[in-house]
Amino acid sequence: MRRNIAGQKTKQAQSRRKLLARVKPLEKPKSRAEKIKFRFLPVERSARYVLAARGLSIGYQGSPLVHSIQFEVQRGERWAILGPNGSGKTTLLRTLIGARSPIEGELEWNQSLDI
Repeated sequence: MRRNIAGQKTKQAQSRRKLLARVKPLEKPKSRAEKIKFRFLPVERSARYVLAARGLSIGYQGSPLVHSIQFEVQRGERWAILGPNGSGKTTLLRTLIGARSPIEGELEWNQSLDI
């Protein structure tokens, strides 16, 4: 702003200077006397496995997408579901949450699991 005050952009620099002169400084917010406290209750650890699938076939009646899936998700594990379009990723997730029924097989969630 200072270098443009006498140059080509004089009007713009003067306008900004006036605008800054009109701006009122903000007051510093008052600090809170009380402190925010958090307390987290200990959580009961779940069993070793969280989810188990045995012989699971998913898809639609007459055209299953995947046959005989077998896996076990253990406590603390992180999984990724990867595959090309139409391979059954969303259908698997819908089956896991109970929105679709499996065609065959068994899907077992841990009893002490809280979602």
